Amino acid sequence: MSSLLPETEPLTSAAVKPDSKPVCVFDASVHRQNRRRREQLLRPTPMMLVVLDVLATVAATTISTVLNPHISLNYAKPGVVGHLQIMLPLVVIVVAASHALGLHDFRRLANLKRLVKSSLLLAGISMLMLMGWTYLFHYQLVGRRLGLCIMGLLFAFTLLTRMFWCRVVANSQIIRCVVGDERSLFELNYFIKEHDTHSHVELPIVFDLNSGESLVQFVDHHAVDELIVDPRFDCVSDRALLDLSMKGIRITQLPDYLSSQLGIVAIKYIGAQWFCYSLETTHPFYAGFKRTIDVIGAAIGLVLAAPLLAIAAALIRLEGDGPIFYSQTRVGKFNRPFKIYKLRSMRTDAESQGAQWARVADPRVTWVGRILRRTRIDEIPQFWNVIKGDMSVVGPRPERPEFVRELEEDVPFYLQRHLSPPGITGWAQINFPYGSSREDAERKLMYDLYYLRYASLSLDLHIGLRTVAAIMQGAR
Repeated sequence: MSSLLPETEPLTSAAVKPDSKPVCVFDASVHRQNRRRREQLLRPTPMMLVVLDVLATVAATTISTVLNPHISLNYAKPGVVGHLQIMLPLVVIVVAASHALGLHDFRRLANLKRLVKSSLLLAGISMLMLMGWTYLFHYQLVGRRLGLCIMGLLFAFTLLTRMFWCRVVANSQIIRCVVGDERSLFELNYFIKEHDTHSHVELPIVFDLNSGESLVQFVDHHAVDELIVDPRFDCVSDRALLDLSMKGIRITQLPDYLSSQLGIVAIKYIGAQWFCYSLETTHPFYAGFKRTIDVIGAAIGLVLAAPLLAIAAALIRLEGDGPIFYSQTRVGKFNRPFKIYKLRSMRTDAESQGAQWARVADPRVTWVGRILRRTRIDEIPQFWNVIKGDMSVVGPRPERPEFVRELEEDVPFYLQRHLSPPGITGWAQINFPYGSSREDAERKLMYDLYYLRYASLSLDLHIGLRTVAAIMQGAR
């Protein structure tokens, strides 16, 4: 009688050993996923840094009140309630100031000198604002000893926690590889070093297509986690990309990688197809909500700034003859011209020889105009442009028609910056100073295109807070 079971080889003592351990096969895809998950878990998001600021503020105020139990405010009730009366407004102040100073942007934390400066500014500004809060609402200042103790602990906690986190993240970074030839890799390295304003970008390893080596073998040998491909060249076959993706390797286009690392859209690495597919300009809810916030904010801004406008107008009049306000034609959304309004900060004969680029330490600017420009008081009348609908509070800076006609011929995609309403402040303004050349205009355009692609309410809030910090530091 034949057996219905399939024939199998007989088990021998050599095949099965009672004490033998199961053989573990190394799965590279699982290893890459785990490493990527670990990096994503350890890399702090803005929300995680907000929580860190809250904990640092709570710890600083708690320790300070414990060390100084005899120092109290008359308005503060004893015990927990009194402690909360000091701590809660300080938490709000610290979170807002930290965001404005760039301490919620992890890319800006790698530079130790900038981190120390920002942490010190955070502690000082937060303490001054807390004193202003208590004096404004309770007619009393925080004690000097208590204030210095809170400020010192806040500075120490902010600095040390971010330094520790930077070290942890640096030790858990994933391995990235760029595909190209020798010339393109040299250009990429130069481009990153030129535009890396935060000194944080770690250059990826490179695979030279002309080396004759197999890309799949190179990726396996170096345990690459992310492959960065230049879309301008058909340098990698679709089959190879599919095989690599099945190994758990992330495939990223070079423009997207540069955007995530540098906060720009690299014009030289994109084409019209990439631009049209990647740029999303229709956000109905975002556009409607932003317009509502713009109108309300501009109206409140005009009312609150009325005393400053009166003082500025008096100073302009005392300095000499000429109009207090002036209007100028600028290019708005969809290339539509409009009149922009500003306080006059230049001499009346500033453009007697035609339109000129504004530049740092411009000799045409008056003494009063320098003060107005550094504090951005000269731009307050633009709130009226916002109410009219010509501008937004946040967006690309509107340029003059003469310069637009000149730049659209030399700079690729320059007209596409007009897909968004122009703004009083913007991503380019807080990341790049005045532009006075074609090269500067191209650099600013890369920031403007980044804003157009990633525009959101959170990015607008980030730009607004960074603008406040820039004004407080006297930056333009």
